[in-house]
Amino acid sequence: AQERVIREAVQRSGIKGRDVNYLEAHGTGTSLGDPIELQAAAAALAQERSKDDPLLVGSVKTNVGHMEAAAGIGGFIKVVLALQHEQIPQHLNFKDPNPRIPWDQLAISVTDQAIDWPSAPGKRIAGVSSFGFSGTNAHVILQDGPVQKQGQRPEQETPGLLSLSARTPQTLNQLAASYAAWLDQHQDAVLEDVCYTANSGRNIFEHRAACVFSSRAELRDQLESINETPAGMFSGVVSASAPRKKIAAPRQFCRWAGP
Repeated sequence: AQERVIREAVQRSGIKGRDVNYLEAHGTGTSLGDPIELQAAAAALAQERSKDDPLLVGSVKTNVGHMEAAAGIGGFIKVVLALQHEQIPQHLNFKDPNPRIPWDQLAISVTDQAIDWPSAPGKRIAGVSSFGFSGTNAHVILQDGPVQKQGQRPEQETPGLLSLSARTPQTLNQLAASYAAWLDQHQDAVLEDVCYTANSGRNIFEHRAACVFSSRAELRDQLESINETPAGMFSGVVSASAPRKKIAAPRQFCRWAGP
């Protein structure tokens, strides 16, 4: 069952078992459970590997113990951090390998020391296993994302929409001013992300304004001139009794939290 769930996760991910560099094992350290798990992992992930290029294996339980129902998410967090820091942590206290595991027959190696995990976009892939006492088996595949340098994303070429709202005209003006000041301080902020947070992540109040813009400078001018309702800005007041509904942001606008 453990082998099947790993194979299915690999298949759904659109990769091959050979592509997985590291396995975050359930690894409870039992004399019977570990041999079953590692032989299942070897069958699903290491068939095309050699002893010179083994599947690396470790488990967070050697650091924090068994967290019962939270064991799986603990391993998940460890792998995310390993991807972030480009290093696979040392599996502590690995002194006497389980004699029930046929180590000489498996292309698997326990990470008994920290190992650099060099950045190779799209090539750092890990599996995380978690097996419940009741027999429930789970496996997830994690892969490093594309590297994005701040300030390197091109400014949007299509019009953007930033919506603001407040309980009074005064607080609406203050909110617009805070956005303008924040944009001055964060020149590398992506406007699409700012819009997404403002449009879909905030409650909507009675006094409202919306900026339609095509550049950072145009947006900033509108925010600074909110009282004059400049070109591209629309404002109004909605009755307090009207139902409040969050604006559905365009799908291309994503991520980020602003002022």
